[in-house]
Amino acid sequence: MKEYLRWGEIPTVVVAAGRFEEAASRGTILFFHGLGADKEANLKEYLSLSRRGFLVVGIDNAGHGQRRYSDFDARFGPQAAATWRDHFVRAVHETAVGLSPLIDALTAEGMVQGDRLGACGISMGACIVYRAMTLDKRIVAATAILGSTGSPHLQPASFFPAALLSQNAAQDEVVDPREARDFHTRLTPLYASIPDHQAYIELEGEGHMMSESGWGKLWKNAVEWFERFLPCQDPKPSRR
Repeated sequence: MKEYLRWGEIPTVVVAAGRFEEAASRGTILFFHGLGADKEANLKEYLSLSRRGFLVVGIDNAGHGQRRYSDFDARFGPQAAATWRDHFVRAVHETAVGLSPLIDALTAEGMVQGDRLGACGISMGACIVYRAMTLDKRIVAATAILGSTGSPHLQPASFFPAALLSQNAAQDEVVDPREARDFHTRLTPLYASIPDHQAYIELEGEGHMMSESGWGKLWKNAVEWFERFLPCQDPKPSRR
């Protein structure tokens, strides 16, 4: 089942194998695409997650898809090298700060249930995941793929005890994997009581545009992470 729904200013595509409310009882996953893409870009991944019983909510990032900036090319094109990062950070932040009202609306409709909310993002979407986790503690499990944590707002203590898996490409020519790798090193002592709730994987021989086999391994890890941590089964310290 696939349906296009708009929540205030946020356009989404919602995907599940059956009834949305039934899938939400298993777990709901917010999904964020990469720079220049839109909510349609990862339908293959949405379907993969929906086959495992999850409800997936694909979101148009700020400035993308139905929210595309009228001057998108001026902000992110080759001629914008000097200001590109500022525009990127602003779009990441704008997307993340709009999520709490979206989660409220999804909850009111039975499309987020209890302690069963996850988030997944690729590249720019991974940056959104990191930022969103600091702003809304209802996200209890997340996978950040091919992204950077580069933000002064990301204090490691604000992530505990959510289950966070980060995956990067060792030879990524777009995103430096060291930032996410170092961030998880900082997370390790904070997660001493539940060390399995944070993990970092770096795929050797892979760049930002991953090989089919590399992506297959990465995506398998992501799906298994959500199967393990959504719905939450083990009592954990509250993030609230």
